[in-house]
Amino acid sequence: MLGISVALLVALTLVPAALSLFGDRIFWPRGLGLWRKGKEKSGNYYARAAQFTAKHSKLVLLVALAISLPAASTVFSSQTSHDFIAQIPSTLESRAGYNVMSQGFGAGTVTPTYTIVQTPVLLVSGSWINVTALKAVSYAENSTLAVPGVSKVYGLTHPSGNPIPFTSFGQLNPAQQQAMILSMKPFLGSDGKSAMVWASLSSEPYSDAAIATVARIRENVGSLKSQVPLLGSSVMYVGGATASVTDLTNSTGSDFFNLTTLVLVGVFIVLLLALGSVFTPLRLIFTILLSISWAMAATVYFFRTYFGTNLIWILPIMLLVIMVGLGLDYDIFLVTRIREYVAGGSKDDEAIDTAVERTGGIITVTGLVTAGAYGTMMLSQIPMLQQLGLAILTVVLLDATLTRIYLVPSIMRRMKRLNWWAPSFLRRVPVRPDEKLIPPIPLKIKLGVTVETFAIIGLSIAMYLDYAHNIYFQDYASQTFSTILSGINVWTGAFLALTSFLTTYFLMRGKSKPGGQPKASRLGKWAERLHTHPSSISKIAPTLPDVSARATTTPPIEQKTVASRPPATGKTEPSVTADSDKKKD
Repeated sequence: MLGISVALLVALTLVPAALSLFGDRIFWPRGLGLWRKGKEKSGNYYARAAQFTAKHSKLVLLVALAISLPAASTVFSSQTSHDFIAQIPSTLESRAGYNVMSQGFGAGTVTPTYTIVQTPVLLVSGSWINVTALKAVSYAENSTLAVPGVSKVYGLTHPSGNPIPFTSFGQLNPAQQQAMILSMKPFLGSDGKSAMVWASLSSEPYSDAAIATVARIRENVGSLKSQVPLLGSSVMYVGGATASVTDLTNSTGSDFFNLTTLVLVGVFIVLLLALGSVFTPLRLIFTILLSISWAMAATVYFFRTYFGTNLIWILPIMLLVIMVGLGLDYDIFLVTRIREYVAGGSKDDEAIDTAVERTGGIITVTGLVTAGAYGTMMLSQIPMLQQLGLAILTVVLLDATLTRIYLVPSIMRRMKRLNWWAPSFLRRVPVRPDEKLIPPIPLKIKLGVTVETFAIIGLSIAMYLDYAHNIYFQDYASQTFSTILSGINVWTGAFLALTSFLTTYFLMRGKSKPGGQPKASRLGKWAERLHTHPSSISKIAPTLPDVSARATTTPPIEQKTVASRPPATGKTEPSVTADSDKKKD
């Protein structure tokens, strides 16, 4: 935050001062500028790219969607890794020592899982032990040993991994009693009321199998509290390296969902106010998510194929946050230039062609610089930095060279006037005269789109409650409703979002004919027939009494010319039909 504030202050104060001081000399050497102008005269790459999107915008959209479906499937089906040991290069001494210890003693012994039992009674005190309480602790240790994935258990009644005869403590001589108490000391709390159950797992402590084992141990703890009265009145915690990774996994998933929602909603509000458009922020979020899905799918494929490893858990979070900022910058470079041209009177297609040609080079150069900076992390020996470097390198290159140059112009060409639609108090682009001739969107279509939008918002809220295991949802939702919501996955939300987008597009699109009338789609015509009535349609030009039925199809401009003629004085104007009959004679 501090770095961004300093950079903004420098850009608003120091840079303008330097430009005013040095003037045109800051662009030295000028030969590069002359070479660039010569290239622009003959038509550069970005001009040809704009022409390509003008001719093949549908093809670009279809290809982007065709690539996004398998990419999104790869991302959603992939698993992230929390293995911190795997992030240490194998050439370092600490990694080599860990490997030796794991081979000699077992990985589960080096990093065990602990279950802490805080009882309300004394377990051991001096030369005395509470046999009744130790029976409950022994039951917990044996129950933990029976959990699949646990290879060994150590505790008060299993100090060496094997059970000791604590029930016959009173029959032992003082020396044997003291030896038994000393063997219990490593697993006894300082207050004499707490015990530790040490579980050695049969799998690597940071693997998915170990995480699943910890989940089963925690389920076992819940059943123990309901089966044994003493344990039910005790406080039990499951900890250790694997338990910490498990909690980190659950917290990361919940935080990632909340972070994604907050970032996207914040971006939408800021762009809505800055650009004065409702559709453009949605389109920006859509294209950024597409770029992220492509890059993550490529990274998953590369590291699974050549290294056999999963993505590190922090990669999706960092990729989302970084690319929302970078993609926002690149998109604003392009969209603000298009908006300036449209506000100046240019057509949408002309504005897009000029903006892509003028800003394409800037976007590409900034993307190359950013990609090169992040790509240097691939030179590190740490796999986490290698994954981050490759993912950010890929997503920045894709976003700066393909998404902003081809995909965004193609979407904007198809959307036409929707690119700049917003309530009157937010709109930045004035309504053009040709847009005033387009009939307004019927009320029933607006209501339908509004109902569908609220349905998607409701589904998103339900998915959030089900995903984050919200306490209010668990208290007030019935078991049947919970079962239904558990079947709703990301694909359902993506399908409904795509359906809403396509429905809105087909209902609201329109291409102007030479006479100024829009060319409606079949679905739009069908919707029009449902609710429009001739009596409620306002006429653009009044009916002229002196013009026959065949002449009423004259464009509005020609009708205005005929109506402006001075009325005849004493003579009747010949009709169009009469004139044509004379010509035939």
